[in-house]
Amino acid sequence: MIAELRADCGLPNFEGRPMMRGERELAMILHGAVVFLGVRKHVYGMPMPDDMSDLVRLQVGTFLEGARNQLRRLHAGDAEDSLTVEQLDRRRRRG
Repeated sequence: MIAELRADCGLPNFEGRPMMRGERELAMILHGAVVFLGVRKHVYGMPMPDDMSDLVRLQVGTFLEGARNQLRRLHAGDAEDSLTVEQLDRRRRRG
């Protein structure tokens, strides 16, 4: 998802610049929003539609608008340093 957003924004691919912490967090924001729909339905027992595709579409559309702006900030150096550190490949962290 982040690779596609980078391409959409005309930003470097992962070979040109490794994924940054802020980019991983952007992906987790969308993941958390979609997963929470199930939590609301199955854990909290809130009334939710059987077909939640309209809700997911709303979340994705809202996410995309903000994510593009945040990606541009990260790559321009306008974001906090803690968000621009390189995220290591999981395999490299184990050893």
